[in-house]
Amino acid sequence: MRKSYFFVIFLLALIVLMSCDESYVTINQERLVPDKKKFIDDNLLRDSSSHSNYLSYSKPGAHGQELVFKVKELYKSKKIRIVVCGKFRTNNIYSKSTITTAVLSGNENKVLIWKPIFLKYAYKEINKWSWYKDSIDLNETFDGKEYNYINTFAVLGDVNFEKFDVDSLSVTIKYKP
Repeated sequence: MRKSYFFVIFLLALIVLMSCDESYVTINQERLVPDKKKFIDDNLLRDSSSHSNYLSYSKPGAHGQELVFKVKELYKSKKIRIVVCGKFRTNNIYSKSTITTAVLSGNENKVLIWKPIFLKYAYKEINKWSWYKDSIDLNETFDGKEYNYINTFAVLGDVNFEKFDVDSLSVTIKYKP
């Protein structure tokens, strides 16, 4: 008898949780592919163990290649979620390095949102690759302004001796229908 009550309660809880799910639909997913023509402050290096390329930063305040998404008119009235993930490594336990997302208004060429993901909270060991994942939600309206561009890029902190490497930077843009 108790098992049937437990099963019914479990089933009802599952139905309630599933009905509260905020389902988002992916409209764009992009992975940063290093391009020597677009280098700003980064260097392209090759990982000897995995034979893949990654971006490396060593100048204080350096920022690198951007992943840019133009928000289409259709999605400007929707709730948008930006999911950023990838892997990184640093040699500084007090790193201020970030993966930053900037939301820009194309009409005014003005930064509406500047959201850094501080990676010091994600790494396990210095000089070892660590994975990170974070998201940003944009409301249907942001101070009455429309956003046109979403840019994501790596930024090295302001420490002279830090080395910051980024690999597999991926950005997924979703909207809530």
